[in-house]
Amino acid sequence: MPKRFPIAFVVPLISAFLIVSEVSADLIPFSSLSIESNTLGERQNFVAAGMINGSGLPSYHPGALHDRRVGGANGNWWLSSENNTTGTVVFDLGSEVLINQFFLWNESTVTGQQLNEIQIETSLAPNSGFTFTSLGSGLLDANTPGSFGQSDPIPAISFDFQPVAARYFRLSIISNNGATNFTGIAEVGFNSVPEPGALALSCIASLAIVSRRRRRQ
Repeated sequence: MPKRFPIAFVVPLISAFLIVSEVSADLIPFSSLSIESNTLGERQNFVAAGMINGSGLPSYHPGALHDRRVGGANGNWWLSSENNTTGTVVFDLGSEVLINQFFLWNESTVTGQQLNEIQIETSLAPNSGFTFTSLGSGLLDANTPGSFGQSDPIPAISFDFQPVAARYFRLSIISNNGATNFTGIAEVGFNSVPEPGALALSCIASLAIVSRRRRRQ
């Protein structure tokens, strides 16, 4: 299982982070994700697409462990361009969806390049002028497995929040863990949940099936 991020992640926005494990969820396929923008650039062979292609993961689920040795020595994680260690990455989720979790597999090759202080935000569509709504910000906990300098394979860190409609997800990297040359991420992932109407229809359909079965009995 991924390590859920400790409550200490957010102080002023603590109410935004809730565990919603009872809501059925589904990981957004990597094929639906893309990089809308990236102000940190990328190092040769360590491109931003390496964050959203599943390379280094044996399978795509929150409990999977990322291993940089899987799929070759280069290319299954992302590094920023040199001396460009802070900035923002905006992910396009492919369509407007409800999401309730963000998964981060932190970079594991060099101590100091991992994310340290971050902010996460969502936006509905470009025609909103990319007005982003914050879900929280703060420091990663160094005691959380997968946070800092852990050897491969590493677990995901889970950021859990109330379901929110989003098309774009902005990750602001405020600081890394001390490296002055590069910042890196191994992989990211997002959980989507059914729209309330779709969930209600599904429940009604399930109840109808149960009702028919009982009448037959």
